[in-house]
Amino acid sequence: MSATVDNVPIVNPRPFLRSLVGKWVIMKLKWGLTLKGRLVISDQYVNIQLDLVEIYDGETLLSHTHTILIRCNSMVYIHELHDEECEKIVSNWQSRGEFHEIQQQG
Repeated sequence: MSATVDNVPIVNPRPFLRSLVGKWVIMKLKWGLTLKGRLVISDQYVNIQLDLVEIYDGETLLSHTHTILIRCNSMVYIHELHDEECEKIVSNWQSRGEFHEIQQQG
């Protein structure tokens, strides 16, 4: 029997994050911002690197950045994005003319 909190299963974060490497994710930070981007790597301390990042405050897009590093204690939650959201982000970066260039670097 697995442990739960408010009927949400508790998951070990390291294997969960390893399963998300290379996938598009959404991450909520403890001070309210939301990040959408591709998970590049997570270390043994659950620090995270995202690339092709969009930064939101609520529904408002604040900025784009190629790469961002997040300390583990700054994160509230992270989960995989739906395909429609992924396509929207890729399309946005392609319209900026930067997606192909970044793909070649990675």
